[in-house]
Amino acid sequence: MSRTPTPRRILELRGSRIRGPHKNEIPSQLGTPNAPEYLCDLALAEWNRVVPLLIATRILSLTHEKTLAAYCDCVSDIEIASKELTRDGQTILDSTGKKINHPAWARKRDARAQMLRYASEFGLTPSAQSKVSVVAGPVLEEGIDPRIFG
Repeated sequence: MSRTPTPRRILELRGSRIRGPHKNEIPSQLGTPNAPEYLCDLALAEWNRVVPLLIATRILSLTHEKTLAAYCDCVSDIEIASKELTRDGQTILDSTGKKINHPAWARKRDARAQMLRYASEFGLTPSAQSKVSVVAGPVLEEGIDPRIFG
């Protein structure tokens, strides 16, 4: 299995020397993409929570809309499955009367795995945070410190 390449902006934030395929990389246009209309309320809430954090790191690009939307969808899928498990219980009885795990367990597990993959792309996991530091600067939005990942 090959390693996923680290985006140039994250390498710059880490202070890494840029070489190899990143040296000639076409820079993506910094900016804030609009939340897609298809996001459910839970996913939209996550979008609104995380976008200011990503703006503060200056790694958010207009080209990240679909990847960020996928991350937000995964977060909402986890919450929906968790609510199902709370409402229905951790186990159910199958057609033969045998106790089995609720189907929401598998959906929650799969959504968690996907969410972690997407989150690491944006530096939103503890291990990804430890590798990214932001150059100190002014607070970009009320209560959001640009050194949040440092």
